[in-house]
Amino acid sequence: MIEEALAQSPTQWIALISGIVYVILAAREKSLCWLFGIVSCICIAWDDFFSFQLYADGV
Repeated sequence: MIEEALAQSPTQWIALISGIVYVILAAREKSLCWLFGIVSCICIAWDDFFSFQLYADGV
């Protein structure tokens, strides 16, 4: 499990961390949460489009 986590791309790590920050800030009702949510979505779409070649998911 640790090997799989370490094998993730940097964009997947950024998506994970910004997604967690988004949830924390949203729970505290901070408007800054939207920035982290957008970053998380962009990183996931980037990986879907370029790394995994899932073009319909990346659009």
